[in-house]
Amino acid sequence: MKPNRFKSPLPKLFCLFLWIVYLGCTAVPAPFIPASATSAIQQTKTVRIYGHQKKKDTGILLAKGDTYTVIATGRVRLKQFGGYSGPGSARFAKIIGDRFYGAVFPGVSGRTFTAAVSGIFYLGILDSYNQDNSGHIDATIIVWKTNDYIEISSILDEMKAANPGNTAIIDASRHADRMRGIALREARATAEIKQTRKELKEIQEQAQPAAVRQQTQA
Repeated sequence: MKPNRFKSPLPKLFCLFLWIVYLGCTAVPAPFIPASATSAIQQTKTVRIYGHQKKKDTGILLAKGDTYTVIATGRVRLKQFGGYSGPGSARFAKIIGDRFYGAVFPGVSGRTFTAAVSGIFYLGILDSYNQDNSGHIDATIIVWKTNDYIEISSILDEMKAANPGNTAIIDASRHADRMRGIALREARATAEIKQTRKELKEIQEQAQPAAVRQQTQA
C-alpha cells in the first residue's frame, strides 16, 4: 500500500490567516482626510517611528518651498531617563536631506512648515542610546499643492471635525488659523496700498493744469 502523500493545505492557510491578521493589527492608523481635500494635496503618508529609530525615512521627498503639515501621536519610553516623550518633546526630531533641524514642534503635536531645502524627509528619536527604548510615534505628513493658508486652514478644520479629540490635528488647525489670519491681514493691507496709490494718482492728475493733463494724455 502506497503512503498517502496528500498534505492538507489547512495548516498553511491558517498561518496565512494569522499573518494577515497580524498585519492588520500592526497597520499604522492614519487620520481621516476628507475627499474634498485631495485636490489640494500633493502627497500624504503615515509612518510609525519606533523608540529605537534615530532616523526614519518617511518616504516623502520635499522640494525647496514645499508647504507641508506634520501631525503626530503616541509616545516613546527612554529607558536610560526613565520617562516618556511625546511628539511635542525635543526628542522627536526631523531631518531634511542632510540638514538636521532638531525638534519637530516643541510643545505641540501638529504644525505646518515651509521646506527650506530639498531632500528626503526623515523623523527620528534623539537619544544617545536608542536600542533599549520602547513605544512609538505615528506621524502623518501632508505635502500641499498650495501655500495658501486660507485653503489649508479650511481643510484642517474639516479634518478636526472628522477626527474629534485628535490633539495633533487640533494643534495643526490652530497654527493654520493663525497663519490664515496673517495672510488675510496681508491681503487687506496690499489691497489698501493699491487703492491708496490709485487715489493719489487721481489727485495728482486733477491737480495738474489742463494743458499739462492734455499733453500727458496725448
